[in-house]
Amino acid sequence: MSDRRKLAPTALNRLLLERRALRQRRRRRQLHDIGQLLLLALASAALFQVLLQNWWLRDVTQIELIGSQLVTAERLLDSGGLSLPTSLFTLSPPQLEQHLIETLPLQRVRVERLLAPARLRLLMEDRIAVARAERQGPVGTETGFLDREGRWLSTADHRGLGANPLPTGLRVEGWSQRHRPLLLTLWKTLPRLDTPVASVRFSDSGALTLVTSGPLGMVRLGIIDHDLERKLQAMEHLHRQLSADRTRAAQPLTFADLSNPDQPELGLSSEPGTALPTGFSQR
Repeated sequence: MSDRRKLAPTALNRLLLERRALRQRRRRRQLHDIGQLLLLALASAALFQVLLQNWWLRDVTQIELIGSQLVTAERLLDSGGLSLPTSLFTLSPPQLEQHLIETLPLQRVRVERLLAPARLRLLMEDRIAVARAERQGPVGTETGFLDREGRWLSTADHRGLGANPLPTGLRVEGWSQRHRPLLLTLWKTLPRLDTPVASVRFSDSGALTLVTSGPLGMVRLGIIDHDLERKLQAMEHLHRQLSADRTRAAQPLTFADLSNPDQPELGLSSEPGTALPTGFSQR
């Protein structure tokens, strides 16, 4: 009986000791895991700091320009979209791409940030002129060109591309940035028309006039407000009527005013025998 009383406390003590040892092992394991996490965090922070310090553009030799005949590293820096030194970590490729499209003669551009060694790569495509153009500059009328999206291209830049021949003889007068959406529509529409349009004119108020090389002469379309298609249809109808009338072939109109396509007006020559096409009035 006394032996059993002695064994019971001994077994209990052993159990308590084992539990205490288990708790200590768990605590040591937790401390070990925490220590490893801290070391990993410190190593990551140190690596990030090293990368942050070395991921810098410090001179133009770290800038790779591919695909453009016009844009140099110096011109890129002069555009104001990039300055040196600058951190590649804080540089935003989409923001820089948008800035370069707006300020340089580029059709498109893709910006890539590269590491080891740190550098910036720009994949570019130059704008190609499709029409001659004029605009009012600070010192008067400025001549240049427009690309297929209606954006301005200077004469110097066009010459820098080899002064490639234009796909059309079209000329745009009075260009401004606000006319680009309308020009994009005209680029697509005019080639499908029978009316030969030689030039596009914008007045200071934004009124549109098309100068044709056929019997219509100048076609005044006025302010365009979602009715361009109707006005062009009226112009096409009038062009076909006049082209079919051989007696009027030698007597071209001075102008056709289609500002209101429901009430078109024509400016006729003063020669006798000149008659109006059906549905048109004379001014």
